Amino acid sequence: MDGSVALAKACLRAGITRVAATPHVSLRHENSSGRILERRTALRVRLEAEGVDLVVEQGAEVSADVTAGLNDEELRNLSLGGGEWLLFEPPVGASSFAIHKAVFDVQQRGFRVLLAHPERCPRSAAGSRPGR
Repeated sequence: MDGSVALAKACLRAGITRVAATPHVSLRHENSSGRILERRTALRVRLEAEGVDLVVEQGAEVSADVTAGLNDEELRNLSLGGGEWLLFEPPVGASSFAIHKAVFDVQQRGFRVLLAHPERCPRSAAGSRPGR
């Protein structure tokens, strides 16, 4: 919590007044929108108590490995600011086809996709380097 407050203060000093909290939701990090809301609410209370006027929106970095098991309401609750954009973590080491399929599946459910860490996907076009 102390680190989050320090980061919030640094954001304000840099002129940033609004951020999205994006904890991981994956097989390794079994977060849910309810748990994230709980922690974000606790942070808001702490920021208010310290006079830190930073808006912290909901969000999550959702792994492609778990999206199929989440219903649309849960995905909406994990989206950036509750909107149509989902911060999507592609499977590391997956083929380009697997990444495209995972993105397509989420888009078919009405979400737009913002890829997190495309550089970590060396097999995809997004993560490839010239000369490879």
